[in-house]
Amino acid sequence: WRVRSNSLSITTDTTASDQRMGWLGDAQVFARTATFNADVHQFFARFTQTMRDSQAADGGYPNYAPSYVVNPQRGGWLAWAAAGVIVPYETYQQYGDTTLIEEHYESMKRFIDGIHEGGKIQGYQYLTNRSGIGDHLSIEPTDTALMYNAIYGYLVGLLAEMADVFGMTEDANHYADLHESIKAEWNTAFVDPETFKTRNVEGVTQHTQTSYALPLHYGMFNDAYRQHAAKHLAHLTKEAGYTITTGFLGTAPMNPALSANGYNDIAYKLIESTEYPSWLYPVINGATSTWERWNSYTHEDGFGG
Repeated sequence: WRVRSNSLSITTDTTASDQRMGWLGDAQVFARTATFNADVHQFFARFTQTMRDSQAADGGYPNYAPSYVVNPQRGGWLAWAAAGVIVPYETYQQYGDTTLIEEHYESMKRFIDGIHEGGKIQGYQYLTNRSGIGDHLSIEPTDTALMYNAIYGYLVGLLAEMADVFGMTEDANHYADLHESIKAEWNTAFVDPETFKTRNVEGVTQHTQTSYALPLHYGMFNDAYRQHAAKHLAHLTKEAGYTITTGFLGTAPMNPALSANGYNDIAYKLIESTEYPSWLYPVINGATSTWERWNSYTHEDGFGG
C-alpha cells in the first residue's frame, strides 16, 4: 500500500500528510523494500533524474525533489540527500541496471566530493560537520554527527563499489580509501574503547538502538567493536521489552543489524511485538499502512497532532 499510494509521478512521504512532496529521506529508507516488492525500475530511474535536476551548486541533493528552488546554493540534510546515492544503488542491486548508475555517476561524485571538500568536525580530517534533523520522530534521540558520518561513510563505500562496476579503477580506489579513512575516524570519535558504547564527539555516551543499529547495518564499526555493538543493541532491545525507539534513520536497520550479528531470536521477537511502540501495534489498531509516527494513535492519548 505504501508503494501504490505514494508512487505517483514522484515518491511522496505519506498519504496521511498534507505535504505531498518528494521527500528524499523517505525515498532512501524505503528504496530497498520498494525495489524488492514491486517493479519500480522506471519510476526510480525517473525520480533519480529529478534529483539530478534539483542538485544544488555545492553538489548536495535537496530535502525533497523537485526542490521548487531555482539554482539553490546548498543541498539539504545529509541523511535525506543520501537518496541521491542509495536510490540508484538499490535500483541497480535489484534490477542490474548499470545504465542508471552510468547516467547518474557524475552527479553522485559531485555530491560526495562536495561533502569531502566541505566543513569538518574540529580535530578531524574526514568527518563532516553537516547537520540536519537527525533520527526524525524517534522516541529516543541519537547524536546527529554520529549518524550522519556513519551514513556518509556508507555512501562513499557505495560509490567505490559502483565505480568498480564500470572499471573506473582510479575512482574506485580513491573512494575506497576515503571510506576507510572516514571509518577509522568514526570509530575514534564515536566509540568508547573501554565500554564499547557509542558516544558523541565530546565523549558523552549515546546508548540508543539507533546508535548501534545504523552503523552496524552500514558496516562502520571496526571488527574489534562489531560484536560488542551488536550485544549492546540486543540488550537495549530486550530492556525495552522488544519494542522500538528509533526514528526515520534507525528503524530500517534494526532487524537486519540484529540478524546479521547472531541475534535472530531477538529480531523475531521485535518484529512480532504488538506493544507500543512496534510495527504490529498499528496493525492490531486497524492500520492498513505504516504510520508516519509511532504515536499517530495510542490507546492512552488517541490520535496524535
